[in-house]
Amino acid sequence: MVLDPHAHLQLIPLEPTSARPHRRRRGEAEGARMFDQLVNDAASLFNVPAASVSALTRALLALMTNEQTGGPDGFLDRFRRVGLSDVITSWFSGHEGRPILPSYLESALGSSTLERLAEPGGLPRETATWVITFLLPKLIRQFTPNGGFLPSAAILAQAYRHPSASTWRSLPVP
Repeated sequence: MVLDPHAHLQLIPLEPTSARPHRRRRGEAEGARMFDQLVNDAASLFNVPAASVSALTRALLALMTNEQTGGPDGFLDRFRRVGLSDVITSWFSGHEGRPILPSYLESALGSSTLERLAEPGGLPRETATWVITFLLPKLIRQFTPNGGFLPSAAILAQAYRHPSASTWRSLPVP
């Protein structure tokens, strides 16, 4: 009996990667579930359509990652300028942190920015502001795993794993 010395090796398919069915990696699936859960939780809590919360989340992420305004660090600077950096940084590295009030959010972002964030989801500014007070701590916890913001590209890569994220690229920057 002749033993094949290569019998223990796994055969590797030779077709191009694009011909193989796409398998979601664990992180991608978890990221999509996290965003779905976040959107659904906010929609339920504030009694608004999930599609509106999804659009609001996309607009908020576009604002957070806008490199023309400094990307994530520029977004954080908006809160630093009005004395709220301790609130924002309390959410870093996955911490629950301190709550943020709508009036604080308006001080940091401005009413016109909040109005523009609310538009894609068709929400009144006041409702969108309350929803953002729920979303923002959870998003920042997700995007600051090591105590500082991930680069914009990494934030967007996580966000684009969300099933509806293919439309996120076309959003106007608030």
